[in-house]
Amino acid sequence: LGGQLEGVQHNIKTDESLAQKMTQRLAENPGLTPTDTALGISDALRYTAVFDEDRYTENAIAVIQKLKDSGYEIGKIKNYWKPGNTYQGVNVALENADGLKLELQFHTRDSYKVKEVESHPIYQKLRTAKDPGEAKRYRNELYSLWSKVKTPLAVTSLGVLLAVQ
Repeated sequence: LGGQLEGVQHNIKTDESLAQKMTQRLAENPGLTPTDTALGISDALRYTAVFDEDRYTENAIAVIQKLKDSGYEIGKIKNYWKPGNTYQGVNVALENADGLKLELQFHTRDSYKVKEVESHPIYQKLRTAKDPGEAKRYRNELYSLWSKVKTPLAVTSLGVLLAVQ
């Protein structure tokens, strides 16, 4: 559908990253059991589709529709293409008929490069920052990086466009 799969070598979250995510969720939701917390993680298995900027939105819609038609249940669609975010892309939570949960991320070539190469080390530091001033500095670095990525045409209307499909 006009794109390519990237970063397949990173499609499974590391044990450290999963443990960190579970610890954070358990702290935020003390009533949850570790099992419920683990079952609620939709991005332990994740893939990234990269599209040319000029056809990004239509290709993302086509892939989501094809997944629906193939029997995948579409969960949350998070559209991060908004000014001031520390990440730019669309993340879609999916579940197959067997209950396997995964996440599909949609990027342009530029946003994928920023995600994989430029912002990832800063994001890792932000996740472990203890000092609020240090965390703010990392967020500002991320804002600066992501502000240079061009927003694909009509991507801010992606949710509306999907609703009419």
